[in-house]
Amino acid sequence: MWMEILSCGTEEKPVDNIPAVRSGEIVISVPQVISDDIHVYPNPVDAGKNEVIFASLPLGKQVVLKIYNLAGELVFEKSGVDSIIWGLRNSDNDSVASGIYVYFLRDGARVIKQGKIGVVR
Repeated sequence: MWMEILSCGTEEKPVDNIPAVRSGEIVISVPQVISDDIHVYPNPVDAGKNEVIFASLPLGKQVVLKIYNLAGELVFEKSGVDSIIWGLRNSDNDSVASGIYVYFLRDGARVIKQGKIGVVR
């Protein structure tokens, strides 16, 4: 499964002949294979706790985590094996604002988990 934020406008853009689906103002393409075995916690997260853990990732496989804000901007990207920790900071190492963030965990060319994370202050 692979889901990718394509744009933040009203234009739908299919990728690789996969139809685009609109979610609010975020346009995504959707071939799906979701794993319920992956755990994301805490969610929502109190900004004072300073981290969200993505655990029980597929054993021995490199997984890429991408986190976007609701404007469709990439906030954070990291790869790892077994688990990944997001320290509630963006790519510039600044603390993120309170709000909803969309995440995608990718194993090669497919998304294995997607969802939302609430950050509260």
